Amino acid sequence: MNHTNATAQTISIPAWDSLQRAPGEARVLGRFERVVDLLLGDDILALATPDVGCGPFHLVVDALPAAPLPDRVAVRVLPDVVQVGPWRFALPAELPLWNPRPPWGQLALIPARLAALREVVSAAACAGSVSPLAQALYNGAHTDGGELQKAHAKSQSRQEIFTQTHFIRKTAQQLHAEILKDLCGSAALREVSHKPPTLDAAVAALAGWGPGLTPSGDDFLAGLMLALWARQGEAARPLCARIAAAAAPRTTRLSGAFLRAAAEGLADQRWHTLLHALAGSSDGALETAAQAVLAFGASSGLDMLTGFLWGNLTTDDGRRTTSR
Repeated sequence: MNHTNATAQTISIPAWDSLQRAPGEARVLGRFERVVDLLLGDDILALATPDVGCGPFHLVVDALPAAPLPDRVAVRVLPDVVQVGPWRFALPAELPLWNPRPPWGQLALIPARLAALREVVSAAACAGSVSPLAQALYNGAHTDGGELQKAHAKSQSRQEIFTQTHFIRKTAQQLHAEILKDLCGSAALREVSHKPPTLDAAVAALAGWGPGLTPSGDDFLAGLMLALWARQGEAARPLCARIAAAAAPRTTRLSGAFLRAAAEGLADQRWHTLLHALAGSSDGALETAAQAVLAFGASSGLDMLTGFLWGNLTTDDGRRTTSR
């Protein structure tokens, strides 16, 4: 690995726009083996290796240089190079621009493919997952916390596990009811439960819930918003904007950026592949795509998939699905 130099391979359209208005200094939000997240003014820029792939904020480079990166770094954008502190990334003459927006209007999710995805995600959640959120929603029907209790018995009391499981399931169900009312506009649905909370309150309860730079509750909400885009297309924008507006101020800067990206209908390369598999007919392609999403982060992929499947339970109008 070169100490300071590398070469850019592709960049997302939002990331390119962020670099064009870069303020001259960036703050390092997170350092990982394959990704470094930077805050450029109000924008996020993720320096990512090819095995991470394209994402809404990604500048994909052939390698991350070995030179240490300070917490605050100068950023310079020249015609043939991007300099981030001591790191220099050569820009090819024709650097590919990647569009993080899936072709929502062309995607018709097949119910049988969604059912197959649900089986894959359920198996992952029940197989000793590190995600309390996913385990609560897939196993929480047991009053003792089910598999969630086994996974966390060393660090949590029985009562803590029960309380956590109940909170997650109740909040997700309330969010389901509120979104259903918004999508269907039915007065009868407003009586779905006794004094139901507003959508904003249900979102706020999940926002920032869980550890990490992108907490589990935020990943769930991001996946749910992608489901709304998949089902409703451009019509999902106002509802997703409302979800992001309620959630983003209650979480980390990085997670808030990902929530706002999901609200705009933007997704990373893994999700593009998965969405196309859900609209296709190959079980093998779906399994491979689902496993790629599940492999993202400690639990982020599983939590996003859980939200995505939850979002696909919000309405039975079938407008954006096929009967295959």
